[in-house]
Amino acid sequence: MSNFKYTARDAQGKIVKGEMAAPGVSEFYAALRDRQLYALEYGETPEKQVRRRRLHKMTIKELILFCRKLGTMMNSGLSMTGAFDVLYKTAETAQQKELFLSVYESIQRGMPLSQAMRLEGNSFPPFMMNMVESGETSGSLDAILLSLSTHYENENKILQKVKSASIYPAILLIVSVAVVILLFAYVLPQMMAMFTGVELPPITLFVLSVSDFLSTYWMVIVGVIIVVALLLLNQRHIPPLKRFMDTMKLRFPGISKMNRTVYASRFARSMSMLYSSGISMLTSLKLSSGILGNLVVDALFVGLMQDVSMGESLSSAIERVNVFDRLLPSMIRIGEESGSLDTILASISDYYDMESQNAINKMIAILEPVLLIVLAVIIVIVIVSVLLPVYAMYSSLL
Repeated sequence: MSNFKYTARDAQGKIVKGEMAAPGVSEFYAALRDRQLYALEYGETPEKQVRRRRLHKMTIKELILFCRKLGTMMNSGLSMTGAFDVLYKTAETAQQKELFLSVYESIQRGMPLSQAMRLEGNSFPPFMMNMVESGETSGSLDAILLSLSTHYENENKILQKVKSASIYPAILLIVSVAVVILLFAYVLPQMMAMFTGVELPPITLFVLSVSDFLSTYWMVIVGVIIVVALLLLNQRHIPPLKRFMDTMKLRFPGISKMNRTVYASRFARSMSMLYSSGISMLTSLKLSSGILGNLVVDALFVGLMQDVSMGESLSSAIERVNVFDRLLPSMIRIGEESGSLDTILASISDYYDMESQNAINKMIAILEPVLLIVLAVIIVIVIVSVLLPVYAMYSSLL
């Protein structure tokens, strides 16, 4: 693939300047002819010398709109190039315009949509590209795109549910930490100054020691909290940390059941779509495990795919992996025995969608009072540590 900068003349005799990528000179001339342009001069730069701007990676909301718009236009009989022309004109950002134009140019050169999408690196998820390729093969690309939009809508609902439900606990946690630091680093030292020369009870001595530590090293503590927060937010770029956090998601009491239910929902839906589209079992398993976004599960699925390739049933392999809810392998076994695996997976995915939302709500309902209780206990300890010396001083005056 090379990059061509050209000066050409259109059918009306107007001079046009532009730039495009093409595998070679003949393909470059063919692409110009398709646009009814006639080259006057051009310059070629090999791909290894081209520093292409990093193309936009589609967000889940953008994927929903992209699949819905493209599927609807193709279902209405609009050509692929015509559909991408509309997408380009209605794109909301410059990054989207650049991406759609690049795909459009690849399609103009005769590439199928799936191959054109793969040329864009990580702009489109592998799951989508394989589904598009399956739709091209079966001749049902419009239906596949519409089903993809529904799939990403369900994914987005779960993500938004987790984000919205986590806002209040996150705010409560931040406020709790701030209150504790304020109490121990500033309020308590000033209050304890009046107890100079008074014998203090053990709980007050303990609180004073904590207060001295926080007032001395509060900047270090705040810095550590900020560093930890940044590490957690960027854990996907740090494989050892990501693997540790993914392990905790499967083992930590309370959240493990919720995560297993969410994983079961996403796995069942993606497997149903891929398998019913004619994609092989092993490819479907590989893509479905990638959707889960858990490095530990990815490692377990390597062995699972080897077992399936050796002839073991999917239900037995999934049951031994022990990642999902126990109901999932049982339902898969029924689908295998009845010959309706794709239908069973679609049905069980609807059930797990509802169960995952219930699990998220239950987890948040437990987390909120726990944080309030912890904060209340800390405040009570502080109050008792102050009142006991006051009571001792009052008693000594009687």
